[in-house]
Amino acid sequence: MQFFLANPLYWLLAAALIPLIVHLLARSRPKDRKFSSLYFLREVISRQVRIFRPKNRLLLLLRTLAMLALAAAFLLPYIGGHVSDLSHVRNVIIVLDTSASMGAADGQELRMAQAEQTVTKIVNELRATDKINLISAGARPSALFERPEQARQMVLRELSRLHSAGEESDAAAAVRLAVEQARSLPEGQSAEIYVVSDFQASNWAALDYASLVPDKIPVRWVSVAQSPKLANTYISAISTIPAKALPGQPVTVNVTLGQCGKAPVRTTLHLEGGSLRTSQVCEIPANGTTTASFSIDAPTSGSEWVLTASTDPDAFPADNERRTILPLNDRLSCQAVAADPLHLGTMLRALQSIPFLDCQIASGPGEHAPDFLIWNAPAAEDVAVMEEKAREGAVVLAIPDFSNDTAANAVMGYKPARAQLQVAENDEKWTLEIAAPQDRVFRLFPDNTLSPLLTSGVYRRLNNGLQREAPQHATVLLRYADGVPAIVRRPVGRGAVILWNIPVHPMDTRWGSSPLYLPFVAETLTASRMASDAADDIQPGAGYLSCVVPPNLGARDIILQNDQGELLSTREVKEARRGMILQSETPAEPGLYTWRRKDDPSKILATQAVNFPAAESVLETMDTSVLPQGIITHKEENDRLDSAERRDLCPWCIALALLFLAAELLICCRASGKPSDNQPTP
Repeated sequence: MQFFLANPLYWLLAAALIPLIVHLLARSRPKDRKFSSLYFLREVISRQVRIFRPKNRLLLLLRTLAMLALAAAFLLPYIGGHVSDLSHVRNVIIVLDTSASMGAADGQELRMAQAEQTVTKIVNELRATDKINLISAGARPSALFERPEQARQMVLRELSRLHSAGEESDAAAAVRLAVEQARSLPEGQSAEIYVVSDFQASNWAALDYASLVPDKIPVRWVSVAQSPKLANTYISAISTIPAKALPGQPVTVNVTLGQCGKAPVRTTLHLEGGSLRTSQVCEIPANGTTTASFSIDAPTSGSEWVLTASTDPDAFPADNERRTILPLNDRLSCQAVAADPLHLGTMLRALQSIPFLDCQIASGPGEHAPDFLIWNAPAAEDVAVMEEKAREGAVVLAIPDFSNDTAANAVMGYKPARAQLQVAENDEKWTLEIAAPQDRVFRLFPDNTLSPLLTSGVYRRLNNGLQREAPQHATVLLRYADGVPAIVRRPVGRGAVILWNIPVHPMDTRWGSSPLYLPFVAETLTASRMASDAADDIQPGAGYLSCVVPPNLGARDIILQNDQGELLSTREVKEARRGMILQSETPAEPGLYTWRRKDDPSKILATQAVNFPAAESVLETMDTSVLPQGIITHKEENDRLDSAERRDLCPWCIALALLFLAAELLICCRASGKPSDNQPTP
């Protein structure tokens, strides 16, 4: 084994000279005295010199060794370690994956615990003169220092603080940050990069390693994953239909479950929200997913409803729960776009009669998307605006220009093409039939309830040039008896676009005189609202919580609490679209958060849910053979470090110093207590 001191040895030599200097300066210089005869004194002195000279040399040796041992203790000596050039300073950059999958139990320990052990050994292998930096590879990778520093103890303290967070890892950004720091070192210095991770496929498989890591920079890829795929049951999504509900309105809650295992799994799915408690048993296929649906009624009071879906906990419980928040509104906004309100005919009367609608008439769409947008006689170029509003969450109902249509096919999802008007001849009338009886639009109308409305008669419609079948993902709700589509709904983003190929002028149809017309229009609009969109979810570790400051309150009047009741720091941010908002100072972590009034915390202004990232639930590693410079397991890396493990000699040096000082004290005590030869004996 190699004995190595972290600092130059001349400090030890300087410390060893201290006892010698003290010894020389402390030598006694007796004064000259007149005496009658020196014969007997010379004999006594020569005898004492023969006795005390070896003792003094021994004391000098013990004191010198004690000082050497104390000086060595402060210089942090150790036994072992790799042989290296004392003049060469190593620059080590460690990238530590802190994503959610690192919190999975793999073998006897969590992956994160195994990673911390490996990083600790890498740090302890370094000398005090070596430089090091630690980069946490989470959703927003960050480095402890701007460049590698001589700060092993600070790195170890930061390592003890890090944990597996409920977020994805921006692996590319973390590796890129490490490479940039390696390239920024002064000329003549080089860096080593360690990447310690489980290399989960969702975070690492898509990286372009050839362009990300230069060949001249050595990188050690250390995997802490013992199993390429771990069994896990999880909830990946929860959504409501509609995304916003009226008090007491029927709501469908869809929950997607998945599992990574070789055999089907049966689990109990629970749904809770306020006073609601319900559950059902679900069977998830091997390595697959399934969707469970709950049909419930929204509460009759309140402004929002927090729904929580959960399964029985397993070895990786972080993804066994998911939340969604259903806004509750007493009234919904509706905007009718028409050059002349009279052109909306029976549709406008129906909209104005629906009690939960606030209907406004305008010549064009507004800046913000309403809940419902009724567009009379759109042109082909207006379809792009309709789709934009639908992506923002609106349900757009398009009533074509029956005399000069150019937009009907585009509304259905096809390329713009002119559709021609067809007028019923003589006493002929067209009747309609339900084309999608299982659609939620017809849930309120069982059996043949709608028959009087469907058979009341239509005398004008678009036919020639209009596509007969709906494109993929679109649904024909009503169809004429001869196959011409009457009402077609196409999902777009968070909303939908509806083609209403039924005239609204009283002279062209008898629909407006039917008592079923009003409830059917209302149900078509409300039931066509799409599910809440997962794209609105706040990304853990990267997104921030936010709340619009109400006009009657100031930023200081609002507080933010997590589900443990702890207050979180916020800051004011001004946005162009929403105006002044409050935003959390740190990225959000999975949990439930509430914005409350400071003077009355019982009043909740808004609630936000941050869910576990679904991609982290599939605990499957990437194909590590594509990694440049090869990969090693954490066990192989630990074995390599253990073979060159350094043992700290500082405690031994202190013990030796105390031992030498004790020996010196013992010798001094024995010498002072022993009678000299010239003393008289009793």
